[in-house]
Amino acid sequence: MQTLGLELQEEFIGKDDEFWGVEFDDDGASNFSGHAFSGVSCTGFAIRVLEKLGSNRVRIYGFLSTDNPNAGVNSLSGGHDFAVVDNRYIVDPWLSEVESGRITTVTGKTLELNGQVVFDIVEDAALVKSIYGHIFCWNRMRGAEKEADTARGESK
Repeated sequence: MQTLGLELQEEFIGKDDEFWGVEFDDDGASNFSGHAFSGVSCTGFAIRVLEKLGSNRVRIYGFLSTDNPNAGVNSLSGGHDFAVVDNRYIVDPWLSEVESGRITTVTGKTLELNGQVVFDIVEDAALVKSIYGHIFCWNRMRGAEKEADTARGESK
């Protein structure tokens, strides 16, 4: 992985709830402060990455499992959102913060991510395809991006 990818990995791996802005209510339910997303939501993590790095560098993408049936992450959810930094790196802390970092894909193959939350779309192309399916099945999540910009006091 290139230097920037390693820096992103260090910046976003193994962080606590305070770093992510996850708050808990009296019943133990969590949410991302300032947003309506549950504290275990992939969209919430993607928004936080955008808030921390800025909308000039980050785009949020996602898909529904039905629209991207070969994505390995489908075994964990009915859809998935994630941040793409500098059009090159997927930053997806949800994989380790919420999930175990282990994915058994829809084909039965087990992917051990060993704490990796940053994926170089070029250098890790095969792994990216195994986890996120085909890039042409990804949709830009402009609503999530707008919500992040609004929370940061920016407008597009």
